[in-house]
Amino acid sequence: IIRHIRWINNNKEKIMSLFVLLKWLHVLSVIIAVGSNMTYGLLLTNGTRQPAHLVFALKTIRFVDSRLANPAYIMALITGL
Repeated sequence: IIRHIRWINNNKEKIMSLFVLLKWLHVLSVIIAVGSNMTYGLLLTNGTRQPAHLVFALKTIRFVDSRLANPAYIMALITGL
């Protein structure tokens, strides 16, 4: 009986650790996605104040969106389900 109880407790710990890991990944990916989207306003403001920097701002936004924000949103969706 004691072995059976230990086996149940070990499985519960494994399930809880998986849940905690998925929750941590979900929160981290949302922080990365929203944080990277918040930089767009700063980049665009700087680009409109100095028109020579507008091309750089737009290229940076495209890079951050394709490499950070979108993958992080996809990870948040997957880990949130």
